[in-house]
Amino acid sequence: MVVEVEQIDKKEMFMLNFVNKKVIILLLGLTVLIILIFVTLSKPLSKEGFLFVKTVPTETVIIINNKEYKDQEKIELTEGKYKIIAKKDGYEEVSKENIVVKKGETSNIEITLKKALTKEEINFIRLLPHENERYGIFYERQENGILKLTIKLYVIINGHPGEELRINQQLSAYKKEALKWVTSQSIAPETLTIEYVPKEATNL
Repeated sequence: MVVEVEQIDKKEMFMLNFVNKKVIILLLGLTVLIILIFVTLSKPLSKEGFLFVKTVPTETVIIINNKEYKDQEKIELTEGKYKIIAKKDGYEEVSKENIVVKKGETSNIEITLKKALTKEEINFIRLLPHENERYGIFYERQENGILKLTIKLYVIINGHPGEELRINQQLSAYKKEALKWVTSQSIAPETLTIEYVPKEATNL
């Protein structure tokens, strides 16, 4: 009888140890799960969004809240409205306000900077339009800031047969005179966009 009691005790001890191990493992698993849930819930909800600024020209400095960023860069910001400033040497500064950044979204902005006018160009356009009996010079600023000149050549057309040669010679002479005046104002014509009227003068 003593032997049988000992055998029963050993079996019970084995079962108790097995159950205890399972309970301990289960409790450890529950503890880890509770910790993970607590850490997750204790984290503040993200309010971040993104802003991607594409500029023309490239390599432009982007300023937001007095902090500098590069263009073509995905900028992480708290959701809200922002003022953006784009700067580049040799170009006019551009600012855009009320740019909206939404949580979890990317806002795409395109900015084109105008080429800054030189002192010579500023003084030059003050003289325009410039006109006489042979030609007239007019200007406009293109979207990129570069000056565009329209040079009108006032050629006399009589409608006589064979006068094409005379007209071309006159156009060429008036064109040279107009460009000479532009150059005399410290302006290099090749740095400008120039349209001629009539168009036939373009290649003369």
